[in-house]
Amino acid sequence: MDTSLHTSEVTTTERPPMGDRLGMLIPILVLTVLGVGYGLLLRPQFVTLRDLRARHALRAEADALERGVREVRQLSEVGGSLADARAVVDAAIPGIDDVPGLMTVMESAAQRSRVVVGGVEVSREPAPATMPELAGNDTVMVGISLRRVEYESLKTFVYLLEKSHRVLDVLSVQFSPKALTATIRARAYLVR
Repeated sequence: MDTSLHTSEVTTTERPPMGDRLGMLIPILVLTVLGVGYGLLLRPQFVTLRDLRARHALRAEADALERGVREVRQLSEVGGSLADARAVVDAAIPGIDDVPGLMTVMESAAQRSRVVVGGVEVSREPAPATMPELAGNDTVMVGISLRRVEYESLKTFVYLLEKSHRVLDVLSVQFSPKALTATIRARAYLVR
């Protein structure tokens, strides 16, 4: 007989020590903490960045709109000045035979240069060949007879005629110093 101890094999499920279990849970806990931290702390920051970008885009659009409004205001101001400029051009080159306007220009120049207008002759004439036909321009020939004219007052009168608001070209000036008379031929322009 065998007196040796009989040992039977007993299988037991061995549990890892507590430290090993904790070692396996640490990565899971770290991932959980990171996920919760992201959800609670970092994600709102990303949302805030998105909001800031959206606000920046809205501000850029608002600035572009303000620039557009400023440009429209400037154009409307220019439009007002264009209307003023058109009124000046219409006065300079009227669309009708503006004989009273021509008379006013001549009377004003005569008063300022201290001469007397003795007579005015106005005749319509076709536009000169140098002017394009499609422009729709006609001319009016104006003959002006002046009395009590001295040379300096004649120069002043011609200067004032050419500098008036009407477009006038002085074509010829005849001056008689003995009789103190002068005759001036000028061309005024019209738009058909």
